[in-house]
Amino acid sequence: ITLLQRFSSLRGNTEMTPDKLAHWLARELPSAFVHPDAACARVVLEGSEHRSPQFRASRRSLKREIKVEAEVIGRIEVCYRRKIPEEADGPFLPQEGHLLETLAVILSLAVERERTEAGLRTASRLIRQSNTVLYRAAFKSWKVSYISENVIRLGYTAEDVISTPDWFARTVHPDDIETVKSKDR
Repeated sequence: ITLLQRFSSLRGNTEMTPDKLAHWLARELPSAFVHPDAACARVVLEGSEHRSPQFRASRRSLKREIKVEAEVIGRIEVCYRRKIPEEADGPFLPQEGHLLETLAVILSLAVERERTEAGLRTASRLIRQSNTVLYRAAFKSWKVSYISENVIRLGYTAEDVISTPDWFARTVHPDDIETVKSKDR
């Protein structure tokens, strides 16, 4: 539980990329197992491999896949470097399997968040470079609650637009008012 708490708190740190989380996890994961002196770990995430010191693949291993949108993007693996007394289902406790499953989910969420943030940065950059101005306005009052920063190309600042309640109504050409009102939803 201690490892899971520490891992979850690290995930909240914006400087901890999924790759850094995987590196940390590979180093720290053996300490969470019943036989930490014999355990070693490997975390593979999107082509990067992170290993605990003295990692050695073994038949005595516990693995869980890391998935994002049904795509396997990596795995978490814990191995015992030497023979360990067998439990009912092998050398690992059921709780250790649950731990790996939970850690795999947390890593997948970190990857999803990183991908989403990258997509948002790209979309934001495209909007800033575009001639298209995006806005959100109230249906009846036309009060603008959001307008993209590239409105500056039209000679306005986003702050001025948002702080002027009738800005939209004043900017539409008088000949177009009825057309705009009929399209407003």
